[in-house]
Amino acid sequence: MEARTDNLLGYIEADESPPENLFLASTYQAILDRITKDTHAHANVQLSTKVTSVESQSSEVTQESADRSSILVTTDKSQSTEYDEVVMTAPLGWLKHNMNTFHPPLPPRLQTAIHNISYGRLEKVYLTFPSAFWLSSQDDPESNLNPFFNQWLAPDYTPDHWPVECVFLSSLPAPCAQPTLLFYMHGPLASHITTLASSLDPSTPEYLTALKDFFQPYYSRLPNYSQSNSKCEPTHALATNWTNDEFAGWGSYSNFQISDPKEEGEVELDKDIEALRYGAPERGLWFAGEHT
Repeated sequence: MEARTDNLLGYIEADESPPENLFLASTYQAILDRITKDTHAHANVQLSTKVTSVESQSSEVTQESADRSSILVTTDKSQSTEYDEVVMTAPLGWLKHNMNTFHPPLPPRLQTAIHNISYGRLEKVYLTFPSAFWLSSQDDPESNLNPFFNQWLAPDYTPDHWPVECVFLSSLPAPCAQPTLLFYMHGPLASHITTLASSLDPSTPEYLTALKDFFQPYYSRLPNYSQSNSKCEPTHALATNWTNDEFAGWGSYSNFQISDPKEEGEVELDKDIEALRYGAPERGLWFAGEHT
């Protein structure tokens, strides 16, 4: 399942949806290089700099005065810079925890939207092995018949019976294929995994052992697994830690959870998304990201 630009363009031009849920085989590096090309060439990019205040004109300004408005952005280095317009690409979780960054407060409609849309906890763990032991020697690495996705729904052979999803990166097309299992977790399990690994240095054996011991009951159920075979022992591990990341908003990915009308009133999440997309143009303030 390789996302190819030429295939996707055909569906876009025909105003149709692709026939499957595509998985990007390589990385987003080429996309990032393209969209940041002009920024790197013409802008002053400040890294490791935290924005502490976004001060703009009141939302009560008229359209005529908005054309002459400005926004003052202040950083934790006590540096203030004036801009005509500002696009906030901070994750939804960050917005939820930092509403006091905006002066004056955001318009009520935007505050409601940020409150209503839920923010999730999704984490990923990569386990790399000496070889893809789950493939038999007769399997063609380029074959579309190789397993790509697996899900353990309610494993009674693990202490807490947590469901786990896994993508076999060995089934990606060359040259992207690698003997790596990519596990997806969400909710309480995601928090548990980050608790296991967040205090450990990823370069240490203890880090690898902590993740290996947790996932061993899962990957040991794959074909050809043998505890005595060194090829079935992971050699590298890497886990995301968005749940504990301030700038990720202490989580990852927006979602739409069921609300109780008796407690929260009528919630129109589609209108909330539209409100974030619209932003506050009268103040020269816009929002961008997966929550828009």
